[in-house]
Amino acid sequence: MIKNIMKVFVVLAIAVLAGCAGSSASLAQKKNYALIEGERGNPLVTGGLSMSMEVLPGAYEFKTTPRCGYRDCPTRAYRFEAEAGNRYVLRTDEPILVTDRTDPNDRIVDKLYLVGDEYVTRKEKKEYDRRVINNIVIATAEKMERRKQSLPLIRKVGAKVCKPLGEIIYIGFVENFTEDKIQIRLVDAVLAINYNVKLGSFTPNTIWDNPLNWDICN
Repeated sequence: MIKNIMKVFVVLAIAVLAGCAGSSASLAQKKNYALIEGERGNPLVTGGLSMSMEVLPGAYEFKTTPRCGYRDCPTRAYRFEAEAGNRYVLRTDEPILVTDRTDPNDRIVDKLYLVGDEYVTRKEKKEYDRRVINNIVIATAEKMERRKQSLPLIRKVGAKVCKPLGEIIYIGFVENFTEDKIQIRLVDAVLAINYNVKLGSFTPNTIWDNPLNWDICN
């Protein structure tokens, strides 16, 4: 992950580009510098507009201005670690394409994906996804254990119970129960982020459900 981000100013662009002789970079330059390119119609913002620039390896924040249908088009930021010898194509849609500058076939060697507010390598993205899934598994196991501990409270007539389902929380009261089910009189459905906002399409009704799908309402 990037810890220190260096802003790309026009001074950097001028200093680096001044060292480039001719329209094509030398082999040494290709190995020692990273080439940053804006996708067609998505130029880099470097004081003016440029489709590409050479930079030394390091952590950067580049900005582009995608074409739009009005005068002041919004800029888009790309924060990532640039490595020497790579070419980075900043696209309006993810991911950033990474190729080997010395490869005449310009084959893709990696892709950078947006995680939070910065772009990371394919390997780092897989590791991030693995951690996310692992956290979900742990959280689900903890929730089920908590609900098992609450079963004596939920399996009581009159208990007020809640069931989160996506962005909605269903609220009801236990009216009856069997060995593996509870009968719930549903009385309301509200937004999880704001209990004062009720679901307009909700209709009160009575259902039977697994008690492990419900929590005691706070």
